[in-house]
Amino acid sequence: MIYLSNAFSCQMIPEGVSCTVASSSRDEAAKLLLGDYYDGNGEFINCVSAFVGTSVVGHADVAAVIAKALGCPGMIDVNRVSIVLEKDDVLFVAQYIGPRLPEGAKVLPEGATIRWFKAKLLSPA
Repeated sequence: MIYLSNAFSCQMIPEGVSCTVASSSRDEAAKLLLGDYYDGNGEFINCVSAFVGTSVVGHADVAAVIAKALGCPGMIDVNRVSIVLEKDDVLFVAQYIGPRLPEGAKVLPEGATIRWFKAKLLSPA
């Protein structure tokens, strides 16, 4: 499963298993989250039904801003659930960094950014 989140929690890691969390990029996330709809040159093709990951983004405004950053506005569902990663799962974390998002935000406010991370389980410890 490929997940997209706006946060990472240690409770996402099963007991007795190690996990890597490393810097990633918008392009790496887009290649997996948007599948064949991403052309590899920063452009998206037919993005209307592109999102192939599972959203675990819990806030509507954050979901809208992340969707816009990925280039597919409106395609990230709000899904406030807890997950525990399993073997072969990949979690992309779109970490919003900046001032508090204003109510109804759809784009990044001035001075804000999104840092991308990728979390993946390792073999049991």
